[in-house]
Amino acid sequence: MSVSDLYEIAATQPAASLCEVHFIGHAIADGPVIVNTPNYKRKQFDKDARRDDFTDSELAHVFGGQDLAKFQAAFTSDAFLVVWGCEASRYPQLLILQAKAKGRISLTKNEEKQYRAKLDAVLGKERDELRALMSNLYAKYLAKAAAKPVYSAPPGTGSVHEGEKNTDTSGAVFDPVMMHVELSQHKSQLRFYKEMGVDFIDSGAFKPTSSVAVEYQGLGRGYAIYKP
Repeated sequence: MSVSDLYEIAATQPAASLCEVHFIGHAIADGPVIVNTPNYKRKQFDKDARRDDFTDSELAHVFGGQDLAKFQAAFTSDAFLVVWGCEASRYPQLLILQAKAKGRISLTKNEEKQYRAKLDAVLGKERDELRALMSNLYAKYLAKAAAKPVYSAPPGTGSVHEGEKNTDTSGAVFDPVMMHVELSQHKSQLRFYKEMGVDFIDSGAFKPTSSVAVEYQGLGRGYAIYKP
């Protein structure tokens, strides 16, 4: 099967019959790497999903015109999609570190009045850049195409497999066993995203079945909600 087959199967399902779609692989910004198809020439042979799938002329029969409406109609009202894996690029991590460094600037009362607005504007550059990065992820493109929420790791975070020994020390346990963002390593970044207003899925299979420290509460598996 190619990723084209997945899109086509979804688009040809009866209306309001498709509850979930899951991509299990490496969730880089351009799209989930399932096989890492080398130098693909035709989309019908491509095993991997890409950001430009939704504008690819070879997929116009799924995402073009009224066909897109059929694709969207196949999902139930409470359907969701998941892009499992990491988005552990370094640049978003550096943006957050830079924003946090600026946020620790200490001002006198007079300086607070004089400079706070300017500093907030400067600090906002990192937040705006992170929002721009999130809006350019495959997960966001998929959410728009499906008109349903997509759950995926936020930029700059890596995931661990729960069924094997891993580096996460948060104590979070999930059912079913799958994977989650490495909460203990990325808690500072995840909390920063929360402060930015990013929502995380923390219900159902995404809510820990074990108790976790307060700094991990509300983060679920660490997967952000990408809205249509």
